[in-house]
Amino acid sequence: MKFIQAFYQSIPPSVDVTETIREGHFARVTNEYHLQRVDYWFIPPSFSLRGSIVNRLRCQDTQTGGTTVKGYIDWIDRFDQRFATDTANNSRPNDIGEQLMIRIEVIAPSPLVGYSMLRRALPKFLQFVAANPDLYIEAPKGNLVVSFSRTLGAPHHELRRFVTYDTVAAFLLGVPPLAEYGYNDRRDSEITGFDWVHGIPAEFIEIIAQINSRRAESPATVDDPETLERRIWAWQSHGTVPDKSTDSKETNMTRAQVQEGWRHALLIYVYMGICGVSSEDPRVQAAVRHIFSLAEVIGNSRVGIHMLPHCVIAGLAARLEKHRVAVYEKLRSLGNTRVWLFAGTQFGEVLYELWHGAGIGGAPVMWDDYVKCRRRVIPM
Repeated sequence: MKFIQAFYQSIPPSVDVTETIREGHFARVTNEYHLQRVDYWFIPPSFSLRGSIVNRLRCQDTQTGGTTVKGYIDWIDRFDQRFATDTANNSRPNDIGEQLMIRIEVIAPSPLVGYSMLRRALPKFLQFVAANPDLYIEAPKGNLVVSFSRTLGAPHHELRRFVTYDTVAAFLLGVPPLAEYGYNDRRDSEITGFDWVHGIPAEFIEIIAQINSRRAESPATVDDPETLERRIWAWQSHGTVPDKSTDSKETNMTRAQVQEGWRHALLIYVYMGICGVSSEDPRVQAAVRHIFSLAEVIGNSRVGIHMLPHCVIAGLAARLEKHRVAVYEKLRSLGNTRVWLFAGTQFGEVLYELWHGAGIGGAPVMWDDYVKCRRRVIPM
């Protein structure tokens, strides 16, 4: 709590602190978070966990407005500087985790701001990992790297969220992962409870991370494409729900459809991202058709907001105009859902650039064509 109190003290005098951080504001932010974030989780958490998260976030504002977010980023920077000395002097892991949570819980108005926030959170993430010897391993050349599976399975939600966002950001933005991960100690069993937020099975997020590392030419030992493909096809849902669920059979079926969509999005990433095939490859087009079929079943279900990555990946490989239009409209509708670190609108602009450039007229594209378009539309 001392960190948060000092954080407030760092707010410039020109800002009316009484007006900005009054109790009514806390209540509104907490309620907004509850409605727009927790209730939109892929599987709503238990009431005890939900209460813990909401209480912790009373000290944070997750507004999507660009001016507000940028102002808070500056305050967070001053907050970090204020406690740089404390952190250097063996600050408690919980304090470091609190600072990390502040960074990654800001919902950004654009991928650029979101990625900037994630990048600024990296030192706190590494400090948190360094305070937990079980979370790093020795790489083949002797240097220490973050154990992906152990960190993903850690009891600290901040670590799980950072790893997830780092992995998905590298996936969708075509950038190297911020942290150096090791995969030599991969767990055979599914990490339970991981998919509450976005519905990404732990097995799949680890596969995405391995592909990211391979594309970034990381020295980490990763599976070959054939092994990754087999793992994707072999995955089966464990259907783990944290508490007794009162959800309808239809809702649970929709969740299964979203997770099945992840399977086909990953197959496209394997084929185009590391095998180097174009979007006209029959395997890629089969995966695209599967994703669109699943999207039709999901329709306008609330759970469907977790398909933002599916839309981006299916969109970059889509060759039919009707599919491209459907993706563009869906991404526009996901522009302000406050679930992902990034909004969907700018990804629609990236795909529009791709479709009217390398992919004009339904022409086949390469994964790097998408990355080049992202760099032009969303320069990092």
